[in-house]
Amino acid sequence: MRPRALHGPARRSITRLVSTRPFRFRLERVRSVRQHAEDLAAQGLAEALERSSASARELHSADERVLEARRASREGQGTPRSGADLLAAQSWLECAEHAREAAARIVARDEHEVERRRTALVEAVGKRKALDILETRQREEFERDAERAEVHALDEIALAGKRRRPVAA
Repeated sequence: MRPRALHGPARRSITRLVSTRPFRFRLERVRSVRQHAEDLAAQGLAEALERSSASARELHSADERVLEARRASREGQGTPRSGADLLAAQSWLECAEHAREAAARIVARDEHEVERRRTALVEAVGKRKALDILETRQREEFERDAERAEVHALDEIALAGKRRRPVAA
């Protein structure tokens, strides 16, 4: 710590007439809630996209199983097979087709969910951006008002200085 004697007298701020209050956006809490909602919507969209991707892979796998079942039933056409073998091959093909249809329904449901989540994200982004625009406008208005107040204060100081000077004749 420096010795007391080295400290000069307390100086007054030369800007004491100028307002130094900081800008405060009154809807900052609402904006942060909307930002959080946007983050949740983005997370929901990411999860829906992941589910959609997984169900699309499952559909592709089901398509391959159907093709394999059809190929297996065609391979045995040239050779004599028993009725039980034909029924088993037909049953396997039908089971693979049903599984493929179920996978296709899941893909359609997941795609619908992705679109719903994407719409929710767009809405959340729009709501937050509206508040960001409002904040920008209010900040610009605040800065204009502060500049006007500063110019007014400086004009008053200049006018007071001219009043004090003696008029030279």
